[in-house]
Amino acid sequence: MIINLNLEGKKIIVVGGGNEAEKRIKSLLNEKCEIIVISDSINTQISKLVKLKRIKFKKQKIENIKFISELNPDLIITTTNDTKINQKIINYAKKRIQWHIVQIILKIVISQIQQLLILKK
Repeated sequence: MIINLNLEGKKIIVVGGGNEAEKRIKSLLNEKCEIIVISDSINTQISKLVKLKRIKFKKQKIENIKFISELNPDLIITTTNDTKINQKIINYAKKRIQWHIVQIILKIVISQIQQLLILKK
C-alpha cells in the first residue's frame, strides 16, 4: 500500500535509533519536514544525518512517553523493540486523535449556533 502524506513543515518524531528507524528516516528526508529522533543510541547512518543537520537527535532512554507532549509532534513513528513503550505511544496517539475530533466537532457546533443567532436577529 502506498500512502502519500503532505508532511511539509510538519514535526515528525522517530522513536528508536536502529536500522528500522534509519529506513523510516530516509523515506522522510525529501518531505521538507522536521525530523527528531528520540533514542538512547543511534546507528552510524543516523549519526551522519545528525552531523549533516538533516535531522535532530534527542538522546534519551525511552521509559515513558512524556516527551511526546513536550515536543507536540504532527506524526510519531515508533521503531523500538519494546512492545510496552510502542503500545503506550499508540494509545497516546489514539487519545490525541479523539481529542482533536472533539475539538473539530465543537468548532462546527459553535459556528452553527452563531449562524442561527445571526439569523434570528
